[in-house]
Order: sequence, then structure tokens, then C-alpha cells
Amino acid sequence: MPKKKLNYPKIVGEKLKEIGETAESALWDCHGTLCVYHKALERIAAAQGVSFDDPQLISVDLEAGSTGSAAVWVRGHLGEKSEWSYGEASQKNSKNKFPLAMAEKRAKDRVILKLIGLHGYVYSDDELEDTNDNPVPKQKDPATEAAPEEPAPAPVIEVAKKGKPVTKEKLQQSIELVKSGKHTVGEITARMQKGGYLATEEQIAQLSAAAGGKEAA
Repeated sequence: MPKKKLNYPKIVGEKLKEIGETAESALWDCHGTLCVYHKALERIAAAQGVSFDDPQLISVDLEAGSTGSAAVWVRGHLGEKSEWSYGEASQKNSKNKFPLAMAEKRAKDRVILKLIGLHGYVYSDDELEDTNDNPVPKQKDPATEAAPEEPAPAPVIEVAKKGKPVTKEKLQQSIELVKSGKHTVGEITARMQKGGYLATEEQIAQLSAAAGGKEAA
């Protein structure tokens, strides 16, 4: 399924470009609401040199409702510019059972957006009201996804340049040893070369086939 094209104000694209991010790396569309990943905001804050004063706890009740509740006030600075905001978390707007951490994240994300001039254009994904009645689909930050693992290269078995030809009988014995699992193809060919025998590419292919996909040493 093709990824939905993002529609965003020109200023958002310009600001992201200024701070080394792109719409693809920082934004996603949640049912028509343009959101920026929390991790992307953290990267932006670090790259731009945003600093924060110690947060001030406005209220907290860890026993309230099903998740507890908290409200935090945060002030941040970028150069000579300063901004502040509140962050709130309770069962009314979050399923997160760590209300203090969620409130702090929401407050800091809002402050970062204000400092970089994007507040009002986009929202932090942590600001979305994620409740049982209004669940927010989880979206992974592309920058934090693990790169796909590359398959391990097939073992390289060198063919001897000179030596005695390997007889059918010796080849068959070697095949039986490989099938039994007592020796790998690499061990067999190494023993042949040590004994002065020259295995052809076709014979090595037969040994590899007999290994049944086992890795040669």
C-alpha cells in the first residue's frame, strides 16, 4: 500500500529544511492532523542547542483514575529566545500510565515547537489525545527504525590451482562424510588440497549439494 502523501504548509517544509529534517523524517498524518514525531523534536532540540530550566510540578495525583494525572510547567531557551508551556496528562487524554513523564514530554514538545517557529502549524504526536474511546494509531519514527539485515555472504571455497584429480571413489567418500555432518565442505576441500588433490568446481558443487545448505567452514 503506497504511503499517504503529506500535505503541509510551506513554512513547515522550510523550517524543517533549515534544521536538517525533512517532512518524511519528521512528520506523519494522523486522521488529518499533521504531527511531528517526539523523537524528531528531540533531535531538533539537540541540534539547535535548545536548553530547559528545571520543570515545575503544578499538580500530581498518581492514584487518579486509571492512569494517574499530572501537570508540569516548562521553560526553554534557544539563543536569546525563551518560551514556556504546560503539559498535562490524565485518563481523559492519555492511556500512558506514567503521567509525570507524559506531562513533561508534552510540555517540552510544545516549547520546542514555539522556539523553532512551528507551534500552531503542527502538533507533537505526544500531544494527541490517546484514550480507549479515541485511540491513536501508533506510528514509528522512520529515523529510529532498524535497517534491514543484509543476508550473510555465502562462504567462498577456493579451488586449488594444481593437484591430483579426485577419483569418483574419493569423491563419494567425501560426500558421505559431509552428509553425516562429521565434516564441512570447507574441511573436506582443505584436506584434499593438503593431500595434493585437485577438486573440480563440479565436484565442489556436488559436495555443497550434499551438505544440504549447511555452512561450510
